[in-house]
Amino acid sequence: MSGAIRVDPHGLAKVGRHSREVAAAMPGEIVRVQGPSEEAAAGLRGWRTQEALTRCTRAWEECLRALAAEVDANGTNMIATAGNYTATDAEIHGALFYTGAPVPVPVPAPAPAPAPASTSTSTPTSTSNGAR
Repeated sequence: MSGAIRVDPHGLAKVGRHSREVAAAMPGEIVRVQGPSEEAAAGLRGWRTQEALTRCTRAWEECLRALAAEVDANGTNMIATAGNYTATDAEIHGALFYTGAPVPVPVPAPAPAPAPASTSTSTPTSTSNGAR
């Protein structure tokens, strides 16, 4: 297995919150299944399929409620995991930069070199012997 595992705690928490929102909305969707199913079962009064449809609807509702609880728990776990990653990162950062550690003093950049002295062309001077 190659490569490092990377986790975005902010993104993980965001997905966890969204999962919890979806889970909270699921019971409202379950109600939308009940009405048509109960209506269909009422039209089958006296038939064995009425009882079967009612049992099937109740089982489906139980499964959806269990799914909503699982999605909510997974969302909660994602949020907690994101918090754990953030706390661990902060703890490691604190261990690397512990209180009392010497603060690095920035070294000033060297001063720029002085500009070269201007050179002027001058005429050679004569020496005592008169030679040039």
